[in-house]
Amino acid sequence: MIDDMQGLYSHASDAYRAGERAGRDELYRHALAMLSGISVKWETAGDDKGFATAEECCRALLHIKTKLDAPKIV
Repeated sequence: MIDDMQGLYSHASDAYRAGERAGRDELYRHALAMLSGISVKWETAGDDKGFATAEECCRALLHIKTKLDAPKIV
């Protein structure tokens, strides 16, 4: 089976999981970019609490991504 991105997969479920993973990676990449921009805004403004909060949100998002990307034990 060949998906829209020209990947070669032996089963439709493999193609589905690859697409799901790619979509999730894109979401995290964009979310982290936006959170990093917020972090810079608060750091530039001199608001330590706002900066710390934005950085904590970045860490939380990365933690969630790591947990979701970890191999599933069945």
